[in-house]
Amino acid sequence: MKTKLLLSALVLFSFIIISQSVFADGLVSVKKIENVNGSIGITVHNDLSTTLYTNPSTHNSSVFKYYLDNSSVSIIKNGSVTSIGSGKDGFVILNASWPQSKYKLLNVTFIDEGGTLYPSETSYPIFAKQGLSPIEVSVTPQIITTDKSVNISIKIKATGESDISSINVHTKNPSYYALKLKSNPTSMAKGSIEKFVFTYEPTGGTLPETVISNTSYALINVTYEYYGFKTTLNLNESFIVFNKNLIDDKLPNVTVWTQKPIEVEKGKSTNISVYAQNLNIGGHDACDLNFTLTSPNSNIKIPIYDILPGDKLVGSLIRPTSPIVTFKVVSSNSSNIAKYNLTLTTKYKDCEWGSSFKLINDVPISIVKQITINKNVTENNNTNLTNAQNVTPNNSSEISKQASQTTNGPSSSPHTSSNFRFYLILGISGFLIMLSIIGILEWRSRFI
Repeated sequence: MKTKLLLSALVLFSFIIISQSVFADGLVSVKKIENVNGSIGITVHNDLSTTLYTNPSTHNSSVFKYYLDNSSVSIIKNGSVTSIGSGKDGFVILNASWPQSKYKLLNVTFIDEGGTLYPSETSYPIFAKQGLSPIEVSVTPQIITTDKSVNISIKIKATGESDISSINVHTKNPSYYALKLKSNPTSMAKGSIEKFVFTYEPTGGTLPETVISNTSYALINVTYEYYGFKTTLNLNESFIVFNKNLIDDKLPNVTVWTQKPIEVEKGKSTNISVYAQNLNIGGHDACDLNFTLTSPNSNIKIPIYDILPGDKLVGSLIRPTSPIVTFKVVSSNSSNIAKYNLTLTTKYKDCEWGSSFKLINDVPISIVKQITINKNVTENNNTNLTNAQNVTPNNSSEISKQASQTTNGPSSSPHTSSNFRFYLILGISGFLIMLSIIGILEWRSRFI
């Protein structure tokens, strides 16, 4: 009987040990994976009741163990914590390079105080390239109050080495708003760019009477499958909500534009001038302007892509003639002859209240083989210029003649000259007739 009880206890103890190995993944986990100068950095969570050391090379028990593609790896001491307390997170850098293509599988487990290794069943894929990456976020309208709907548009690119499938989006509502509708693709081809659009409508809440503005956060969780693994992209987009009863049109109203069209020869460079204007006269000035110009094409380089001018932007309706910043854009010899869109992001603050704003503009640019000037237009311009030069002396002569006539007195018009001749002839004729009559009368008087 005792033997049976002992065997039952051993079986139960073995089952408990096996069960522990099954639940070991709930005791330690990986919260975040990042590229640290080409090495793999991980944030590890310890949910055990005891502290665990992080370096398995210096400890044989109560220590983490790390595996990449089922091969044990050590950590780099410089930049890694030495231990992680119960219920705490800690950052360590693995002595392993970031994958160059596709992915590597990471497993994290531990050795307990008695030296027992707990196997890990959860694998964390470390992708050479992230499957989805946000490249542009825009929020409208520019000035948001609690009585206006808000639209958040996010351009997301499939930056990985494989297609994306099973896309699902979950959101958490920002303060004062509720999600009205959303639009997103369910799959994306490698290298493609899609818009994820979210519209939030007011819930009826208002800011306190004395509060000018508040920041609302829209939490967006995108899950998708990449290389067959369920992966997550977490986005935390924020925007400023203003108290409509306090702002009184005081906020700066900044508009930004570039010269058009923009062309650059293949293998050469050009300058892009950016103009900015604050249209709110009598309102607040715009401060801390920051202009960032980015290119989606690796063959279009922007050596200095971020510029921070130092001057305030005062309200004015006079359109500026001088650019506020100028970017140099360089086209490589391997550039394709095509049209592209650069992205100009403008950030600024209200000088009085410190509220932040952001504008996003597309900047079209054409890569051409050679910039040519229309020959016909040039010849016509030269001909017109020559004709103008030939006409000028005659015009000057006429002007001088008219000036001379003006100086000497008024000149007779053709109509005035004709009248003068008519009356002169009429007078002479009358005089001759009178002489004839006198002559006849004298001749008759001789016979009386």
